[in-house]
Amino acid sequence: MHIGSGIKRIRNLCREYGVAEPRIEVSEYWFTVSFPRPNVESESELVSSIPQVTPHVRKLAERLHGEMNPEEIMDALELKDRMHFANSYLKPALDAGMAEMTIPDKQRSSKQRYRLTELGRELLKQKGKEQS
Repeated sequence: MHIGSGIKRIRNLCREYGVAEPRIEVSEYWFTVSFPRPNVESESELVSSIPQVTPHVRKLAERLHGEMNPEEIMDALELKDRMHFANSYLKPALDAGMAEMTIPDKQRSSKQRYRLTELGRELLKQKGKEQS
């Protein structure tokens, strides 16, 4: 490991994978790193990028509000079996990019919570349009 080379490595990897480099803003007390989204030419292009999801993943997206821990999500889904929840709801939602961890570096943290991604929010918007 090379101490102090993180930003340089991130920029090199971005170039290697052909994605935009992060924007880094530094202030007196903190710094912010943001990764620009690729330009989306139209809403239909974004909609077409939403993957087909299972009814379980759609239901999880509907019930996931703000940041919730697994027990809160299971309660919202009225589920009792943790393995069924993890294998049929949570893991597919994470794999599809519909939900994300708040602490991705510590997947088993007792403080781990989950939230919808922008893709997950777009899925809900599209569902609302279909029902209108």
